Amino acid sequence: MYAIEIEKEHSRVIATWGPVVTDAALMDYQKSVWSDPAVRGFDELIDFRGLDKIEVTTEGLEAVAYAAAGMDEQIEPSRFAIVIRDTLSFGLSRMYEAFREMHAKSTRQIMIFNQLEQALAWLDERCGH
Repeated sequence: MYAIEIEKEHSRVIATWGPVVTDAALMDYQKSVWSDPAVRGFDELIDFRGLDKIEVTTEGLEAVAYAAAGMDEQIEPSRFAIVIRDTLSFGLSRMYEAFREMHAKSTRQIMIFNQLEQALAWLDERCGH
């Protein structure tokens, strides 16, 4: 469902999803990847352009958003880029962003893009690459 690439030199995690995303897969990703202390404080890029099927509920998005916000690094805010290709993915990404921002511990800055190059450039702004 997803492939992970950890770019230590850029302090970021890239997750490429496809062909399906589900509530359970999102929660598994959040808990398995972001519980690793080696990536604490890293920026994140999720690439949803390879999705053919979205099986995500509002309740599932809210649960993942709250779990994610609770794991945010409190010292220095990081960035989170979401790359999408259609309006459904955009709507779900905005909903996730809203749920995350409602959590008191949320420190990540989130942006949604439809081009990978723009997302990477935005992430590079923070780390000076």
